[in-house]
Amino acid sequence: MTTKKPPTSLGPAGRRLWRRVVDEFELNPVELELLAQACPLVDQLARLNALIEADELVVEGSMGQPRANPLLDDVRKHVDVLNRVMMGMRIPTADEFEGRAAPSVLAQRAAQTRWRREAAARHG
Repeated sequence: MTTKKPPTSLGPAGRRLWRRVVDEFELNPVELELLAQACPLVDQLARLNALIEADELVVEGSMGQPRANPLLDDVRKHVDVLNRVMMGMRIPTADEFEGRAAPSVLAQRAAQTRWRREAAARHG
């Protein structure tokens, strides 16, 4: 059974992701390790987004020209890595987890987890 307690090193966003995933899915040890890698990424994304909100989307370049805030590239890279980690766990990406998409394999996995829990509760 997956531990319900998130690592103490996580920030608020990482703890939220941890709790939502372990509440919805039964993870094997490899998936649990992937989740432990995904949660700090979510915390870092929250910090990056806060920095961007405090600044501007368009900043001044070295020659005074307008250019995209370089933190936007960092956010994109973090999101790419996070999505790959989540795919490794076979659980939804951020959009899928929020209900904006629901691939059938993910829906099947969530249902199987619920069925296993219900069966364990009946027999145990």
